[in-house]
Amino acid sequence: MTNPLNLNEAIRNLQLYLRTISFLDERIERVPIDGIFDSATASAVASFQRTRGLPETAIVDRATWDAIFEEYLAIQKTDVREPSPSFFPLTPYGYEAGLGETSAFVAIAQIMLRELRVIFDEIPDLIIDGIFGEATAEAVRAFQRASLLDVTGRIDLQTYNRLARAFHSISAY
Repeated sequence: MTNPLNLNEAIRNLQLYLRTISFLDERIERVPIDGIFDSATASAVASFQRTRGLPETAIVDRATWDAIFEEYLAIQKTDVREPSPSFFPLTPYGYEAGLGETSAFVAIAQIMLRELRVIFDEIPDLIIDGIFGEATAEAVRAFQRASLLDVTGRIDLQTYNRLARAFHSISAY
């Protein structure tokens, strides 16, 4: 029996790959990244297959998966933009932003989370106020779930790096 959580993660990855490709090829339909293989995802798969000369079945067989994944990896490798500056505080060691913190760092994280709603539909809308309240914690948890990180609702260095990398990847599109 297939673990539904693993299937949802695989579908979410498929949707992320297709969505990334769609930013560079408008013939590929944009799909929400929600882990549900619905008609929108099937349509995006079919448009990928059609434009890449694969049999148009809307089913992700091995050849389709490999082609999608290879194209996604190629996009990641050719991204040669300058890296964004890191705003993560270097001190104190082991720093994590969490509930109750008020700072410019929190505002920067909120801005990135709000912009990432373009590809992560599950991230709720945020008010950019620099206050790490429950809405910010829920947005962080949603991002962590979508990014397959430990879901803590706090921003540690690993979460920040993944957040910055995701934000950087959409900023060119």
